[in-house]
Amino acid sequence: MKNQQGLKLFFILFCSTAFLVAFAQVGAFAFTSIAGESFSDGIQISNVDLSGKSISEAVPLVKEAIKSWEKAQTIKIHYKGNEQLLSSDTFQFFVEESLQASVPGQIILKVAVNREKLLESIDEVAPSGVQFDIEQISNEIISYASVLSEEPAALDLQNYEISSSKEKTRIAVSKVKLPTETAGIAELLDALGDITLTPVSQFSMNKFLEQKEQLQANPVYLNMVASGIYEVFLKSDFEVIERHISSDVPVKERIGYDINISQGNNLDLVVFNPNDQEYNLELTIENGILVVRLFGVPLSAKFEVTVETEEFKPKTIKRYNPLLKPDEIKVEQEGKNGLLAIVTRQSFDEKGGLLNTELISEDFYSPVHKIEISGLKPLTTNTVPDASSPGTIILPGQESPDDRSGTSQQGSVTTPPSSEGGAVGLPANPGTDGEGEKETDKDDQKDSGNDKDGIWGKPNEDEK
Repeated sequence: MKNQQGLKLFFILFCSTAFLVAFAQVGAFAFTSIAGESFSDGIQISNVDLSGKSISEAVPLVKEAIKSWEKAQTIKIHYKGNEQLLSSDTFQFFVEESLQASVPGQIILKVAVNREKLLESIDEVAPSGVQFDIEQISNEIISYASVLSEEPAALDLQNYEISSSKEKTRIAVSKVKLPTETAGIAELLDALGDITLTPVSQFSMNKFLEQKEQLQANPVYLNMVASGIYEVFLKSDFEVIERHISSDVPVKERIGYDINISQGNNLDLVVFNPNDQEYNLELTIENGILVVRLFGVPLSAKFEVTVETEEFKPKTIKRYNPLLKPDEIKVEQEGKNGLLAIVTRQSFDEKGGLLNTELISEDFYSPVHKIEISGLKPLTTNTVPDASSPGTIILPGQESPDDRSGTSQQGSVTTPPSSEGGAVGLPANPGTDGEGEKETDKDDQKDSGNDKDGIWGKPNEDEK
């Protein structure tokens, strides 16, 4: 009986105490709201100090701080390389309600996110087929805006994707025409199986083949498969790290997608998957055609590959063989055109706008020159030029027909042309009839008195 009375007394005292404490707290809050009691020391929001300020005084200060924050805020959303800064009209602040409901020592602003504006920003970076948890994104944005955080914030929308939108779809497909006999390629595809491309990592064709220890692949078939795989990589956002081409120009359909794989010569195909999700390659043979499909989460952009070509004509190399007849010609090597293939990749957004143009490769195949072997032809006899014909030039040291005819006739005399003074020069070949002329010339030389030791000698000497 006494215990029951004690419990009742304790219960009455507890209720009275709780009532008094609650009344004191509610009364203080009511007094603050009605009388405009000032905030205690140390109360601030962002860089605005509200110490000693009443609610009416704090409202314009907080609104001014919000305007400054909206101009400088850096909350961004991004999706697979595409980024967008949230506009200021994405946020809606409730200043008066926030200050009246503030907890002593702390002020947290009440913020709402404009759903329509947020969706517009999301559409700028992500394809329409992808779905996101908008409520969770909004809560993350509010956590930054409610305290007017000045720290940069970037929200990766891939973390907010709804699982149903992450279902894998076909990203790209390539087709390679196969030879009539496809049994060897079918065995190769069975040995390779499905190929998985792990997120944010490299894929090496040679390393993948090393995992297939018992695989004995025909190099021709292996290059065909690698060419189809390379093409689907180009039609996605995969980055090419290493690639090699063959020495011969490929068939027209495979120009730009040529691949040469050789484990012995360390010729490899290496690509990089920049995405956060894994992708898969599916290889099949359909109606004599190798079909390679790339499956995975839809990409944020669409890709197109263009191949431009330029041909180079071969030259002809001529060689000679004395064993062949003069007019005989043999072709040792037929010529083949060279080729330059320029491969570029363009990315487009959903609206068809060009995002980027990337040069992938410049594949050059040297022309094969034609080689001809001919027999030797006899040398032709050079004829003496006719000085009488117009345009004929007699080189120094070369005799004209007239010179040869003059020397062949013995006793003939050639008279040189007269000089300007009318004197006649010495004959080229003096004969017996030229004695008088010789004496006359000698007397002229003596009269001059200048030829003491000339060609005529001294007076007391015999004629030279």
